[in-house]
This record gives sequence, structure tokens and C-alpha cells, in this order.
Amino acid sequence: MFLITIALFCSCSDSIENDAARLAGLHLQKTELIRKLLSVSDSTEVVSLLDEYRELDRKYLHLKLHMENKYTDSLQGQLFDEAFKRALRHK
Repeated sequence: MFLITIALFCSCSDSIENDAARLAGLHLQKTELIRKLLSVSDSTEVVSLLDEYRELDRKYLHLKLHMENKYTDSLQGQLFDEAFKRALRHK
């Protein structure tokens, strides 16, 4: 029984880490787009980057909502938050 619990925890932990890394990746892409937006002056490029940002933000918010619904347990939510913070630091 103990080994089954450990195996389940490890597989859940991998899933949490992978999900957190995906969300962190989108978050960092959004941050990079904001930096680009602040550095361009061409209006056509600004419009293009804004469109790209809106699409990326839509994907980010969709995935974030999915993660909030997936990790409703307080322990899993806490583990996800910690994994997300680690993923942001390591990307």
C-alpha cells in the first residue's frame, strides 16, 4: 500500500511540474511580448504584437482556469503554485 501511495504521488508530482512549466512558459512569452511592445514605434508592428499578445493571453487564461479546476485540492494547489514559481525561475 505504501509503495502504491508513493507511485501515485510521484506521478501526480510529475503532472503538476509539467502543467506548471506549460503555464510558466506562456506567462514568460507574454512578458517578452510586452517588452517588445514597449520597444517598437511602428504602429503596424504594434497592432501585430497586440494581436499576438491577445491570442497568447487567451491561451494563458484558458490554461490557468483549467489548472485551477484541475488542482482544487488545497495541497495540490499549493504544490502547483510552488512548481509554477520554480518554473518561472528556471525558464
